[in-house]
Amino acid sequence: MKKQISITLAAIMLAGLTACGTSTPAASSEATAPASSESEATAEEPSADSELDATVDEAEQALSDIGSIDVDKGLFDVTITFPADFATDITQEEIDQQVADGKVHSGQINEDGSVTYVMSKDQHKAIVDGISESIQSSLDDMIGTDDYPNFTSIDHNADYTSFTVKTTTKPGETAISDSMSVLVFATCGQTYGIVSGNIPENIHVDFVNADSGELVTSWDSENMAE
Repeated sequence: MKKQISITLAAIMLAGLTACGTSTPAASSEATAPASSESEATAEEPSADSELDATVDEAEQALSDIGSIDVDKGLFDVTITFPADFATDITQEEIDQQVADGKVHSGQINEDGSVTYVMSKDQHKAIVDGISESIQSSLDDMIGTDDYPNFTSIDHNADYTSFTVKTTTKPGETAISDSMSVLVFATCGQTYGIVSGNIPENIHVDFVNADSGELVTSWDSENMAE
C-alpha cells in the first residue's frame, strides 16, 4: 500500500517517452529482512494509523516533487524538465533513441540529474495522451485489488480533476483503503495537469455506494493541508 503512490507516479511520469516502459522503484527494505520470530513480526507490524500517516507523508512528498516539473509552452515548441528523482533510470542513450524515434526534438541529462526535453506541440500532445492512457491503466488496476477491495468502478472527467468511485463501503462506514486511495487520485490529477500545462487548483473525489448510489464521503485536495 505504501508503495502505491510512488509506483503510480513512476508509471505515469514518462509514459509515451520510454520505448520499453518505465521501471518501478525498487522494493522497500521492509520486504528484504524477515523477522526473526513470529512475536517480533507482530510487534513490528505497523498499525493502520501509522500506515496512513506514512502514506500521507509519501503522497505529500510526491505531490511536492510533481510541482518541481517545469513545463514551458512556447510559440512553436514545448520544453519539459523532469527533476532527477523522476529520471534516475534514464540513460542518454535511451534519450537519443527517443529523439531518433521522433518522440521529441531533443533531450539531455543535466548536471543535476534532471532531464530536459524539447518537443513540438504534436509531440507534446502524444506524450500527454500517453500519460492519460497510463493513468487509466493504473486506475483500472486498482479495482477489486487487495489494496482496494471495496472498489467496483472508478469514473473521472477528461483532465482527472474529478473522480467518482463506486465502493461497497456504506454511508456511515469508514474504510482505510478508501481514505488512502485519494492520494493516488491527487497524484494522477496533479501529474496530468502539470505535464499538460494546465495545473489544477483542486482534485475532487466522491465515494458512492455501489448498491444504493448514496454518497459515502467526498474529498478535495485543496483541503489536504488542513
